[in-house]
Amino acid sequence: MKMIAFTPRGYWQSRRNRYDLFVTVLGVLWLILHFTFSNKASNAFGFIVVILRFFTITGKHATLKMLMLTVAVSVYKSFFIIMGLFLLILCYALTGVILFGSVKFGENISRHANFRTAITGVITLFRIVTGEDWNKIMHDAMLSPPFCTPSGDNFWTTDCGNYYASLAFFCSFYVCITYIVLNLLVAIIMENFSLFYSNEEDALLSYADIRNFQNTWNLVDIQQRGMIPVSRVKFVLRLLKGRLEVDPNKDRLLFKHMCHEMERLHNSEDVTFHDVLNMLSYRSVDIRKSLQLEELLAREELEFLIEEEVAKQTIRAWLDQCLRRIKKERQQQSLLHSLRATNEPPMGQSSFFGLGTITDLNSDPYGLGGDQMQLKPLAEQLAHQQQQDALAQANQTDDEQTKRDDAAYQRLMIKSRYGDVKIPSFGPKFPMDNTAADANKSLWDPDEFGKRPHGSAHKADVVAAHPPTSHPPHQHKRVEFRHVEERSKQQQNPSPSPSSSSMITSPNQQHQH
Repeated sequence: MKMIAFTPRGYWQSRRNRYDLFVTVLGVLWLILHFTFSNKASNAFGFIVVILRFFTITGKHATLKMLMLTVAVSVYKSFFIIMGLFLLILCYALTGVILFGSVKFGENISRHANFRTAITGVITLFRIVTGEDWNKIMHDAMLSPPFCTPSGDNFWTTDCGNYYASLAFFCSFYVCITYIVLNLLVAIIMENFSLFYSNEEDALLSYADIRNFQNTWNLVDIQQRGMIPVSRVKFVLRLLKGRLEVDPNKDRLLFKHMCHEMERLHNSEDVTFHDVLNMLSYRSVDIRKSLQLEELLAREELEFLIEEEVAKQTIRAWLDQCLRRIKKERQQQSLLHSLRATNEPPMGQSSFFGLGTITDLNSDPYGLGGDQMQLKPLAEQLAHQQQQDALAQANQTDDEQTKRDDAAYQRLMIKSRYGDVKIPSFGPKFPMDNTAADANKSLWDPDEFGKRPHGSAHKADVVAAHPPTSHPPHQHKRVEFRHVEERSKQQQNPSPSPSSSSMITSPNQQHQH
């Protein structure tokens, strides 16, 4: 069923599935042997299969699995201590063969526990390691006459023991084994036991945290190589849960520091399982309490460099974003200016080429808003330049209009020398008297006009020709001349330009002149 669900290739990738398949094959083989032969060998083989099946059950139960992992890891870490214990027992066994090899059998030294050979000596010392009546064996090794028969000077022909040698041999062995070596083994087992059975409160990293990280790693490392590209580290960090969880929405800066640390240490190459786990371990504990001085200094220096580089990248990214936003807004403003230029506002409004009024240009010429008012000096210079250009063009237009008004005024005054002429004005229409006609005749005489300066000189003479009178206001000879072409332009464009007309002043103004 598992092969159908996972496919043969996926089923074979799990070591637990391989072990389960191996035990299943042994069980089928035992059934065949048992029903075929049914002897002691088949029964013993069946017992072995049952014991192996127990290990498959422990792999599925969490508590039993942690217990088996504790034993396995303890044996792996204490391998050299176990080898040292075996060598120590072997050396003491060989020494016991020399000292107590011919001792007479007694109550405790018998055919099951003696030092006649090295093998039996090792077995006897192993019994002493477990604490089984080691002092009684020591007393049997102290056997002396008259309970034994010494025979001459040859040591090998006597069945007596050695009192002082027995005391030193067994006491030193028991102290070394019980109080030193066995305590080392117990310490290793307790260390591994605390690793796998530690609570979340008093542990730096519990077994559940490591297991969670392993499951998350397997989701990203699809090919099961134990290595992933640096670019995929951020996916591992996002998928983590529990104590090692890193939420980029809550702690964005820490997330950047972790990703940049992996990129800095591995130069954008592949990272391993243990590299990411070590980085998470450093970030999840207080390094000032957990590290030694040299490691602490090296780690703090690395974190300082990472923080500095991340800060530079963040500022650079913010500036790029601001520049892109300003550029986009300028493009929008230029598009709006071009659209306004195609639809120019009337000349009477105080705007220049669709760019807005002078006040608007001074306050915010680009339309950037308050966020970009740090560019105000540059904007003021540009607005001032635009004002100067617009005023120069307006003055040029006024000069041209003044010349056209003077020419039209000259033609109208020449025609008015011979009678009443309807002159376009804003005031009442009235016949021109003889005095004004004579003044106009002398003023606009072709011979005299060429001698006068062009501009405002002729206006002064015209004003002088019309002194103030005591007539009522509605009879004042207030004449305002406007060019006919300008009136036609105003009919087409309803907003007149303030500089496109020239007028003759009122009688009161004439008196002031």
